[in-house]
Amino acid sequence: MKSYTFLIILIIICVGAGGCSLGPSSVLDPKRPPASIVSRRTSAEADRVQREQETLVDSLEKKAPRPLDVEPVMPRYDPLEDQIVSFSMVDEDLRLVLYSLAQSVGMNLILDPALGEEKRLITLNFRNVPASTVLKEILETYNLYYQVEKNVIRVRPFDERFYNLNFLDASVIMSFDMGGDVLGAGQTESAAGLAGTFKLSGKGANQGNAYDILETAIKRIISRQRKYSLNRLSGSLYVKDRPAVIRAVSRLVHQLKEVMSRQILIEAQIIEVSLSDAYSYGID
Repeated sequence: MKSYTFLIILIIICVGAGGCSLGPSSVLDPKRPPASIVSRRTSAEADRVQREQETLVDSLEKKAPRPLDVEPVMPRYDPLEDQIVSFSMVDEDLRLVLYSLAQSVGMNLILDPALGEEKRLITLNFRNVPASTVLKEILETYNLYYQVEKNVIRVRPFDERFYNLNFLDASVIMSFDMGGDVLGAGQTESAAGLAGTFKLSGKGANQGNAYDILETAIKRIISRQRKYSLNRLSGSLYVKDRPAVIRAVSRLVHQLKEVMSRQILIEAQIIEVSLSDAYSYGID
């Protein structure tokens, strides 16, 4: 009987010792995940957030297709293109050359009186080319403008053009400033945040009025016989000058419209990771 009692007591002692050895090891000896695992998790979370932002931006910027109501434009007929001519001149007056060309193709000719103020000599040789090519090359050489209407050729020294600008008569001042001690924003009593400062700032150009920029450029490229009118209220521009200057103004207006239509988008993504012994216990 004593042996049975001693055996029962021994079993109880062994069970008690085993229960004590199986204590909460996760609390007594906490294990922190390696830094490589934390880095991979942070990178994966950042990629997921970025994909969600891109999906949201694509859904917001998606435009519904609009039906285009475009009327067909009939090509402008130039009777000079149907006339094939051969032309040769040596040191001849420009007015005589234009008169001979009009006679050869059977068309009427009107020259601006300003063309008679200066004598212009020209030497040329064309064989089996359209009359429109001959007229274009001659007048581009002397920077003159021509227009063909029905059966009449009009030649004058200046061209005129209207431009629809649609700019706002206001100075655009752009500045942005963002940042701060964002890396230490998650400070608590038990854990101190990482120390760091992030700041992004910028400022636009000093001259931001589109009309001032355009007018300054026009004054530099137009000739002495210039004539232009810039209406800021209606957003229109009228220029009367040589054909080469008109082409330069057209390129200037086109480039300025492209610049004014640009937009700036700045996206910043900041991820703060705080690791301390305060998060080693319990269930997250």
